[in-house]
Amino acid sequence: MSADKKLGSAVYWVNRFKRSAVNLQPGEFCIASKGGMIVTVLGSCISVCLHDPELKLGGMNHFMLPHMAGKELLDVAGPGNKSSLLNGASHLSRYGDVAMERLIGKMVVMGCQKDRLVAKVFGGASISTSKVDVGRKNISFITEYLKNEGIPCLAQDVGGVFPRKIYFLAAENEVYVSKPL
Repeated sequence: MSADKKLGSAVYWVNRFKRSAVNLQPGEFCIASKGGMIVTVLGSCISVCLHDPELKLGGMNHFMLPHMAGKELLDVAGPGNKSSLLNGASHLSRYGDVAMERLIGKMVVMGCQKDRLVAKVFGGASISTSKVDVGRKNISFITEYLKNEGIPCLAQDVGGVFPRKIYFLAAENEVYVSKPL
């Protein structure tokens, strides 16, 4: 398994599946092959599980917001330093546009072909009483992003009011979702 910037990622045993798993935190992604499992917990955040069926390689990310506003982008990059955006701090992967580019880019480096990738999308719950429905914005973003990139979405479990725990068996492209009753 390969994880980007293990900020808080931990490997632990999942008895239910009799295998170890990488636990993703917001802003992280992981790519795994045979036997690899990736797990995360989502509220309004989104996780996209990408899979290359020929290589039997899968990856998952966890992002919090669709994209940064222009001023935030400049503040993070610093004056005249836009090149640091894709090579800089991992907290940028908390934004969907960066998280997707990093996940796809890493999968391509590992031999995947973008035109073979398929997606499964999870999260985007409305879990707060805020006037801004972050979950809905995340769902809209990822739906449009996948459409624009020509990546078919084979399955999704998005929206609602409950958080989810996602278990992704990367090589098999199987996803199990656990929600409170």
